[in-house]
Amino acid sequence: MTKLNIEHVDIKKDYSHILVNNINYCVESYCYGEKILYVYDEKLFDALSEYEVRDLFKFFYRISIVIEVVDDFNLNVQIEPKDYQETKDYWASAVLNFEIEEWDKPWSVKQYFYNLLEKVESISNAQISCDIYDYEKHTGEPIYDLYNGIGINLPIEDVSVTLKSIYSEVSNLILTIHKEVESDFIFNTKQRTVERSIHFTPEYYQAGLNILSYFGTYLREQYPEENASVKIEQNGLKVRMVIESEDGQTETVEKALHEYELIITGAKQPASILSNDKIILELKNELRIAQFRIESQKDLIGMQNGRIDQLLNIIGDGLSQKNRLMVDFKPNITLSNNLSINQNIAAALSNINELMNELPNSNDAYFELNELKKSLTTIESDNNPEAVRRSPVMSKFKRLIDRATEHGTDLNNTIKSIESGWEILCELAKKYNKVAEWCGLPVIPSTLIK
Repeated sequence: MTKLNIEHVDIKKDYSHILVNNINYCVESYCYGEKILYVYDEKLFDALSEYEVRDLFKFFYRISIVIEVVDDFNLNVQIEPKDYQETKDYWASAVLNFEIEEWDKPWSVKQYFYNLLEKVESISNAQISCDIYDYEKHTGEPIYDLYNGIGINLPIEDVSVTLKSIYSEVSNLILTIHKEVESDFIFNTKQRTVERSIHFTPEYYQAGLNILSYFGTYLREQYPEENASVKIEQNGLKVRMVIESEDGQTETVEKALHEYELIITGAKQPASILSNDKIILELKNELRIAQFRIESQKDLIGMQNGRIDQLLNIIGDGLSQKNRLMVDFKPNITLSNNLSINQNIAAALSNINELMNELPNSNDAYFELNELKKSLTTIESDNNPEAVRRSPVMSKFKRLIDRATEHGTDLNNTIKSIESGWEILCELAKKYNKVAEWCGLPVIPSTLIK
């Protein structure tokens, strides 16, 4: 195997790309201070993967690798000294990174962490990766910082192992533990929890939320012997209803949901199912209120065809599903930022496809465009401007445009070599600017994309 040689090419103060045996594999990857290497490109990882840890640490002080996404977690594998004053011994860590604010699993982050901690503590020499930032005042129990992800640290016993080997060992371990923890939760909850999830458009959101919320009253009044809790969770325009049966029997809950669906959609008259006049009157009142809310929204957002029957069909579809459902119903709306953002990202993907169609699969520019295409697809239907703004996809989008518009770069030269390549790139940059303006990010100067 070729002896490892690393050189640095400065890209700005304190930041550099690295040449591995005279080849630059860095697209998203970079080195900070010529000692801390951040690997985001699979090609760079592949180039380094067969080298031994001891050889790599002749050039670097820490290596951080993020090239995989698992169950909405970014997998971050890091190798660094155990002690910053002593570099003979090293840790390998594998951390599952996520946004706590966007956690949408039926179990809490805290529950997940402590179950994972218990499994990590049962492994010899392993440690939890999370730092302790305080202790409980009365019990003295540690309070862990979960904002930097949850993972495991393992000592590297033999520094002659390859980067690929240690990466596989530590990543496979955390993923095995993660799957065990999630399987435990699923096994414990699937027998006693029923969940429905519906994505409303703005004009139907408040009316739909109220009708779903009334199901708790329906279940309590119609089946008073059923001990169940009904929880409504709101995340943007998505509403999730979680019904948990205390005795673990969900047949009554499913029956009640089916009845509610039949009544809401008009398939059955309330009196044919209910004997409780109070519920019948309250349900009729809920539907009148929903009609009023939809009429009010027509005036607010200029909607042309919002109708109560469309809303009730949306809810009926959601209630009828046995598993988690995402229903996205989009009537024609004349004023809608949400519709615009989807169109701009879809148009950007079309521009990327145009460029890729003119390039061979082996071309580096084709690879970069394809990676951006895959990333943009993940936010194509995201209607939350704050979530889009914070997404790493947008910074990735801008970095590609910056490189493509910078005179003399490989990407710039490749784009200009394509017939109409520059015009397509300018259109792509304009789509970026529209998305950036919507979510509050810096735009590409117009002078660069004329």
